Amino acid sequence: MEHVGRSVGLPLFLFMRPHHLPSHGVSPVIGIILLVAITVVLAAVLYYTSSQLVQNQEVNPYVAVTLIEQNDTVARVQIVEVSVANLNTTRFQVVLVINGTVDSASRIRPLVAGTQGNVTYRSLDGVLNAGDDFVVRVTPDHTYLLSIIILDTGSQVGSQTFFT
Repeated sequence: MEHVGRSVGLPLFLFMRPHHLPSHGVSPVIGIILLVAITVVLAAVLYYTSSQLVQNQEVNPYVAVTLIEQNDTVARVQIVEVSVANLNTTRFQVVLVINGTVDSASRIRPLVAGTQGNVTYRSLDGVLNAGDDFVVRVTPDHTYLLSIIILDTGSQVGSQTFFT
């Protein structure tokens, strides 16, 4: 029974012991230096990648609006809170939807003080602030949605629905 494995068809080289392999590898000091260097490089790559991802994420502001006055001909919607200070109004647009249809004539793009179609925007300083308001001409038996949207992303940051 010279080679037990040989009888089941395994190759002979699996049972041979090499006599010429070196008995030592890389110095322990060099090995530790290499491991530390690899770890530092991987940590730097991970840090750089994650910091780039975080920097590219811009948080959308939140604009709280509320209906403060309404009658048969006008509704007044006021901005009551803005989550980020000093937002230039030209970064935004306002869209009025009447009975589920966008009123293109009332779109204010970019958002500047003045009247466009059925919507008048009033701001004293060109900055989106609490106290700025919208006056909307309305007619009875309609549903209105006034939305404030970021021009670049199309993200809605505030809206108010009201009925006449």
